Amino acid sequence: QHPDLGLYHFQTILWQHESPVPLGIANLELKLGYNSLWLTIAAMLWLPFLELTSVFAVNALIVALVLLALAQRVCDEDHPAGRGCSHLFALACLVILVVTTFRGTGSPNTDYPPALLNIYAFFLATRLAEASGAGRNEHYLADLTMLVIVVTLAIASKLSQLPLALLPMLFMGGVSGQLFRE
Repeated sequence: QHPDLGLYHFQTILWQHESPVPLGIANLELKLGYNSLWLTIAAMLWLPFLELTSVFAVNALIVALVLLALAQRVCDEDHPAGRGCSHLFALACLVILVVTTFRGTGSPNTDYPPALLNIYAFFLATRLAEASGAGRNEHYLADLTMLVIVVTLAIASKLSQLPLALLPMLFMGGVSGQLFRE
């Protein structure tokens, strides 16, 4: 389990679960009210029939989603770049994640999900870079949209991921010009 679980993760989840509108110290001092979106997601996944068990499964859920997304992208035969660097990156990430699967999933910590989202964001960026060289198609805009969503979720999960916001910007310039020309 993550060492911060007993210090503040669990209390934040309970506080958000038990209060219809989380009232607290942020009303007194706004600087004290910032926290990770990931703990709020964990509180929202508190299912009545599973009770606290569902809260502890929130990191396992993100592992499963990233594993499935990488596996789906690896099996995508229609990508214009074919089996390039992004394919090798995804395969390496899949092997590493399968070997280490669920090690960081024992508690709803805020470190593991951004790390997984970073992996997926860099996979998408690699795929976008390959598609830029091979000629853009319908996959390019879908991958760019997914990259923006993944980066936004990573930043909302842990603010230290803010530099990741530069990644989609590398690929946005060409898309805006392309959309206006069509």
